[in-house]
Amino acid sequence: MIGMQHIDDRNTAVPDWFVAYYDSGYFWVGVAVLSLLTVVLIMLACRLYFEMKEAQRILDEHEKE
Repeated sequence: MIGMQHIDDRNTAVPDWFVAYYDSGYFWVGVAVLSLLTVVLIMLACRLYFEMKEAQRILDEHEKE
């Protein structure tokens, strides 16, 4: 087939453009960037959550006074 590469052990076909993209290294750079972005977003979400809990605790202390 033109434009396709066959992978015999799984009986699937992969387009040539994906094989070239995968082999170029940009694929793994993209995976690394997305992984790093995921970690950063999780850390920001946790920080925001704990800052909100701290603010609520301070507000509750001021209400008691």
